[in-house]
Amino acid sequence: MKRFKEIEVKDFKVYFQEERFISISEKILEREYKILEEYKNDGRTFVALIEIENKKYILKEFQKESRDIWKRFLTVFNGGEAYTVLNNTFRAKELGVKEVTDVYCAILKKRFGMVQESYILMEYIEGEIRLDKESVKDIEILMERIHKIGLYHGDCNPYNFLFLKNGELKIIDSKLKKDFIGNRKSYDRKTLEKYMKKENKK
Repeated sequence: MKRFKEIEVKDFKVYFQEERFISISEKILEREYKILEEYKNDGRTFVALIEIENKKYILKEFQKESRDIWKRFLTVFNGGEAYTVLNNTFRAKELGVKEVTDVYCAILKKRFGMVQESYILMEYIEGEIRLDKESVKDIEILMERIHKIGLYHGDCNPYNFLFLKNGELKIIDSKLKKDFIGNRKSYDRKTLEKYMKKENKK
């Protein structure tokens, strides 16, 4: 059974579960949204807080994938970053990882089977980044649980986690891929340790 429905909108394919994101994806492609804050635009990814119909979302564009010839070629086989993130997020939720933020839809334009342009629309949540030892320990405990079900983060740094006012911990940016090799969990641990060492030196 497929996890998503798909529809063509202006030469793009939109993958979604809820019908309301068809019209929202159309507005994204027509640039009918307001950018409230730009978080990142470095040639690899574009990430911004946007507003559509008085509701806030996070919009992410995978720039490098469309600009790098090799990465673009690989999308013939892997489906592209946007679809992968959408699929992995839903799979993680099915496996009980409720801490991952929602990815509402993936929007892709392909030519000859290769991704030319791609976006994901994500849930916007308000929270704070915490770097104290107790909070980092909470991140480690969460990641241990994720590793036990055979997934890994891929960029496990404290800036990809938010703590809500009620103390709940959320993952705001993650690939959540399957750890086929079995050594990716150590990569997650080393990444978190590296970031914390940098923070402690400040």
